[in-house]
Amino acid sequence: MDLAGRVKRSIGIPLGFVGRLNEPWIADMAIEQGCADVAFVGRALISDPEFPNKAMTGKDSEICPCIGCLRCLATVNADGAVCCTMNPKAGRESAFAAADEKATHRKKILVVGGGPAGLTCAARAAERGHAVTLMEQKEQPGGRMYVAGFPPFKHDLAKGTKYLIERAKRAGVACVTARATIENVRAGGFDCVVLAVGSTPVIPGFLKGAEHLVSAEDASLGNASVGKNVVVVGGGQVGCETADLLIHPYPDMGARSRRVTIIEMDAIPLRAEKTAARALLIERLQKKGCRILTGAGVERVSGRELYYKKDGASHKLEGIDTVIAAVGMAQERRTAEELGDLPVPIYEIGDVVNLCQAIGDGYALAEKL
Repeated sequence: MDLAGRVKRSIGIPLGFVGRLNEPWIADMAIEQGCADVAFVGRALISDPEFPNKAMTGKDSEICPCIGCLRCLATVNADGAVCCTMNPKAGRESAFAAADEKATHRKKILVVGGGPAGLTCAARAAERGHAVTLMEQKEQPGGRMYVAGFPPFKHDLAKGTKYLIERAKRAGVACVTARATIENVRAGGFDCVVLAVGSTPVIPGFLKGAEHLVSAEDASLGNASVGKNVVVVGGGQVGCETADLLIHPYPDMGARSRRVTIIEMDAIPLRAEKTAARALLIERLQKKGCRILTGAGVERVSGRELYYKKDGASHKLEGIDTVIAAVGMAQERRTAEELGDLPVPIYEIGDVVNLCQAIGDGYALAEKL
């Protein structure tokens, strides 16, 4: 805004400005302070086309936020149709042409799992007129999306999680903190059950010899202590973002600094990330002094020593006080097995590769219920 104000004071024609204007109050403040005459909104209109109308009527809290994931730009740059993580209808308007219609028959629906897929499905089903109960065993809903908001520069994900939770509440979803069992589900008398329980971190056997082994999720949430000499096994998005969270902002070699090494089997870390965020994250890790070993396969861990193979030769890392597993997720099957004998339709969603698909699957299923 400061730059816009300097330009405006130097010209004699109306000035507009643009750049991640996701909240109406920022645009209002810039115009009121004389920094600009017009505020241009781009990506925020993809995530919520009603952005201006909601802002004008004082419904700022109901605006579906742009979380800055760059998924829209990535798909367009790849010659695909535009898509939006937070707005499943973007780029698929014809597929959801009747999306605002109410359900023909009102059902009593149970959604198990309060992650992004479950929250979206519950909220949309309730908006369509169904009586929906959301059952989540953790005190904090949001699932993996909640965890993903902890690393640096991922705070907008927390806004997205908050929106999904509040949307479900506005729609009238009854939120219950409890683990779904065959007894309490049967007692609810539901017409159908949606399982959106997601997945759990994979802990490979070859890492279990470590003196101190934790999952990337527990390390990010502070559920487990993390030492000063850390090895993150897995250089995908979860592993790299966890390293970014844990490593000291500056490689000053101070007494409280933490050394972090990432080991990745692939020759290219973060290969699956197709947005500009990839280059920024890798650059940030390098500037912080993070060591990234690529094309390296871990063979075993014994106490404070990790053995790996790279380019046909065996190597060893010593003095490791924490090994963090970031090698992927495994679908949680226990709930589906326990509830499999229910005499009502059961639908499964949520165990997918990215947030965009999770929210999209939840929305699409709700339209069919």
